Amino acid sequence: MNRKIKTIFLMLILIVIGCNRSSNTKNTKNQLRYINFIPNFEKELSELKSDEISTLNKATDLFKDYISKSHNNSQKDSLFMPYFNHYNLGRVLLKNEAENIINNYGFKKIQKEEKEYLVPVQSDYLEANVITYLSEPMKKFCRQQLKEFNDSEDLETIASNALWWEKFNAENPNFFLKEMTNYHYKNWHLKNLISGTRTVKVFRENDKLTDQAETVYLRIVANNPESDTAKIIKEYLVLLEKNNMTRSGGVQEFINNYK
Repeated sequence: MNRKIKTIFLMLILIVIGCNRSSNTKNTKNQLRYINFIPNFEKELSELKSDEISTLNKATDLFKDYISKSHNNSQKDSLFMPYFNHYNLGRVLLKNEAENIINNYGFKKIQKEEKEYLVPVQSDYLEANVITYLSEPMKKFCRQQLKEFNDSEDLETIASNALWWEKFNAENPNFFLKEMTNYHYKNWHLKNLISGTRTVKVFRENDKLTDQAETVYLRIVANNPESDTAKIIKEYLVLLEKNNMTRSGGVQEFINNYK
């Protein structure tokens, strides 16, 4: 009887060990599949021809194929940037095509500094084929990025975008592209809001703050008093007032902190 019990006990141990090995092998395969998910997608994208318009649809089909294989939102969201980098080939591939074909693929012709460019914009093509599969934060991120490609160049728009990115970052503290969204806020829109750009001037030739800049700054402080952007602009205005609204004293040093 004791020998029979010992035999059964040993068999149970062997079964448990066998199950654990099988489970561990399965988990290892799943982990490898997860680790290689994005690299495999990038590899397959790189193997598509890059000199034919058809590559745009092939990349989109590949994206949707990988979406169907994904296990969570994190994987789905991570597919977007490699896809979008490939999709941007359309800026070159479509430049000599008819406008309706350009628009069908989600691009638009714009004139900038006497040159013509194609830029990706909010479109049915990207919404239906790509953005619809992403998480809600990633959808907002994509739509804002696409909107900004087609934005008008004025200080009001820059201010609006700075406030948008600040709010997005606050609402999505664990967003996987956090470094990029922080850059969009501080090193792009906030910097441009404070120092201006080549085409959007915040100071006149005599280094005095423009009336438009002052109006935009005061509106930010009045309408968004609790935002970090408003607090920074308020500090900036106080410094400007001490220097007769000119780029002198510590004003340039303040500007340099956001370059």
